[in-house]
Amino acid sequence: MKDRGQATAADGNWQQQRLVFGVLETQGARPMSEIEDILLAVADPEVSARFYASLLGCRPVVAGPDRALFKLTSGRALGLLRRAGDRREVCEVDFPLEGAAAVDQAHIDWWDRGARILTPPTDAAPVRSFVAGDPDGHRLRVYAVAG
Repeated sequence: MKDRGQATAADGNWQQQRLVFGVLETQGARPMSEIEDILLAVADPEVSARFYASLLGCRPVVAGPDRALFKLTSGRALGLLRRAGDRREVCEVDFPLEGAAAVDQAHIDWWDRGARILTPPTDAAPVRSFVAGDPDGHRLRVYAVAG
């Protein structure tokens, strides 16, 4: 039996991928260490777009019955796509902030905007964080690393 790491073009698996120290590499290509966009499968993109517009304080640049797209200040995009069928996958999205006070303020702001808080602000050295849930059960972790 051949080792999975020995795949060749003849095997039809020439783009074998592997995870190395948290960086995805594709054989024969440079390591991919940047993620540009976040895509979440949601039951109703219009409902989810209203939820995220409230939390993020911005409107989607694209909005419709099957998708919504937010452009974030980081340059990345948050896409909300209508999920197919009954399959439900839950993701966690991290929102880094500067300092514990910013985490506490975000917690208050999100609570006031109707976010369902799953875990209140907690310290787990050296990180302060809280977790909220969106309408589809995706987990939104807001955190700051003590510097």
